[in-house]
Amino acid sequence: MAKTYRQTLIRRVGNVVISRAVSLGIAPSYYVLLSIRGRRSGAERTIPIRLMRHDGQEWFVAPYGVRDWVRNARAAGEAVVRRGRRSRQVRLVEVPRPSRRPCWPLTCGRSR
Repeated sequence: MAKTYRQTLIRRVGNVVISRAVSLGIAPSYYVLLSIRGRRSGAERTIPIRLMRHDGQEWFVAPYGVRDWVRNARAAGEAVVRRGRRSRQVRLVEVPRPSRRPCWPLTCGRSR
């Protein structure tokens, strides 16, 4: 079961700080900015997120369950990933539940 997510003042400030660090290219290398079109408004939404890499694939993991960015990603099917001055267009594919297993050790901080 996913952890409960609460948007506290500390989290909001933390997101602003890490977003700025990623845009400057000074945050840890596993953080990126993910920009997705809103499913209803069509406005671009940008969040800082960890990009997990495993066996040559990249994974965005939703540790707090289905949040708005996940719903937007499902609707859009594509996004822009940015880090510093570099950006790239990516296609988003939701992985079926049984196939998600390889990324779990990555999210828990343990190696396989």
